[in-house]
Amino acid sequence: MVEKNWQRSRSRLLQYVAAMMLLALAVSCAPVPRQQPLPERAFELSPEQPGYALYLHGRKQEQAGDLAGAIKAYLEAATVNPDQPKILEALGLAYLQTGDHRTARMHLERAAGLAPDSPRLRMGLGYAALQRADYQEAIRQLEQSVALRADVRNQFLLAEALAKSGRTGAALDLYQHVAAEDRWGKLGKAAARRADRLEKEQ
Repeated sequence: MVEKNWQRSRSRLLQYVAAMMLLALAVSCAPVPRQQPLPERAFELSPEQPGYALYLHGRKQEQAGDLAGAIKAYLEAATVNPDQPKILEALGLAYLQTGDHRTARMHLERAAGLAPDSPRLRMGLGYAALQRADYQEAIRQLEQSVALRADVRNQFLLAEALAKSGRTGAALDLYQHVAAEDRWGKLGKAAARRADRLEKEQ
C-alpha cells in the first residue's frame, strides 16, 4: 500500500512538473526583444511565422485535455514550419504525456538540434529520459538545463535522476536546495519530503 501511494504521488509530481514546463512554453509565446541572445530568439514563435495559428490551436486543445487534437494541430504546424523548435517541443511534450516516449524523444531531440541552448528543451529531454528510466541520460540533459538556466523544476528533476542513479548525496543536497528555494510551493514541499526520506535512509 505504501509503495502504491508513493508511485501515485511520484506520478502526480511528474505531471505537475510537465504542466509547469508547458506553462513556461505558453507564456513565452510573445515576440522577443532584440537584445535577447540568438538561441533564445530562434526558439520563439511569433504571429508572423508559419504555423503560429495551428500552434495556438494545439495549445488550446491540450489545455482542454484533448491530446489527440493537440498532436494533430502540432503536426500540421510542423508541416508548414518544420524547423521551428518551439512547435517541435510542444509536439514532443504532447507525445510524452501520451506515454509515447520514443516519438516524444525524436521530436525533442530535433528541436534541441535547432536550439541547443534552450534550457526548456534540455529539461524536456531530461524528463523524457527520466520517464524511460535512462537515468544517466536524464542527468546529462538536466545538468545542461540547470547550467543554462537553473530553476526549481529542472533542479527537482535532476535531484530525482541523481537519486535513482544511486547518487544520493548529490540528490539530497539538491532536494534541500529546492526545498529552500520553493519553501511554500508544491515542488519545494515535495523536495523537503524526499530530502527527509534520503536522510533517514543514509
